[in-house]
Amino acid sequence: MRDFWLSWVYLFGVLTGIFLAVRFILPYVLPFALGAALAVVIEPVVEFAQRRGKISRGLAVAVVLSLVMLAGLYLLYLVVATLIGELLRLYQQLPHDYAASLVRADELVRLFGEALPALPDPLRLSFEAQVAALYQELTELVGGLAQGVGRAPALVTVWMVAILSAFFISRDRREINRFLLNLLPAVWRDRVRRANADVLRSVLGLVNAQLVLVGLTAAFATLALRLAGVAYAGAIGLAVGVLDLLPVLGPGLIFLPWSAYALLTGQPGLSAYLVGVYLVMAGVRYAVQPRLIGRRIGMHPLGTLLALYLGVQFFGVNGLLIGPLAAIIVKALVQSGILPLFPGLPASPR
Repeated sequence: MRDFWLSWVYLFGVLTGIFLAVRFILPYVLPFALGAALAVVIEPVVEFAQRRGKISRGLAVAVVLSLVMLAGLYLLYLVVATLIGELLRLYQQLPHDYAASLVRADELVRLFGEALPALPDPLRLSFEAQVAALYQELTELVGGLAQGVGRAPALVTVWMVAILSAFFISRDRREINRFLLNLLPAVWRDRVRRANADVLRSVLGLVNAQLVLVGLTAAFATLALRLAGVAYAGAIGLAVGVLDLLPVLGPGLIFLPWSAYALLTGQPGLSAYLVGVYLVMAGVRYAVQPRLIGRRIGMHPLGTLLALYLGVQFFGVNGLLIGPLAAIIVKALVQSGILPLFPGLPASPR
């Protein structure tokens, strides 16, 4: 019994350590953390290239990383080209749509101005508070986007360091693992080795789940936009899929401003349709996400949902990623026997 409660104390210490590491250490080592994550993701491809191509591990890592960078740049090009094309089309239509937008906005302001005084005071005050909160959130969003553009050079530096660190971590993976294991007592090494293998498998499963969700979002958005007769539906759907990697807002960065623009230019049907597509897409994603991620990382959907919820509570929108990662680490520690919380739970395979 004493060991059981001691394990729960250790679990609390592990969770506290994860929280403190994310809060205070991760910002300073972010490029290397991204590099380590990238090294984990490309590991199966590196081993395949090394085995089939009969080349050195260093060359295999360099080739795979180069392909990853080219694919990322190509996706970025598609997204930027799509946005530029839409902005140019908007610029050409702007003189005509500007007048219509002003008329529509005046009508909306007049309608709200007439309807608000007729509402009961509690409803009117609540509505005004919601409008003020929405205005504040939009202001913060615009400010955040502006800050993100200003931080672009720093982000480029972070990703360059991440790519370089991924190369060295992947190339010298065995030596690094051996060095870290030798720092531990001999009695712990086998358990840590099993926990590490479990974490790697689960992280790859988490990445796979996120890619599946992105693919579903892109396919659904493309189909919905094609049904509405929207031009460039395929390119916009791809951009929506890429934006789905951003927590919470994601595709809303395209659909919500687009819906507001359609409403102001006298297209209420298209505006409602875009909002409906966004809501259905978000609802399906949040319904499927716990089950899909849970299956990929070997957890019950309820446990995955709890990890997502607690992650958001402690880390905000970034917790949608940090929560499952913390759950993966705890699960690996329990199954390897390092944290024997549940003595009947089978240990992970060697």
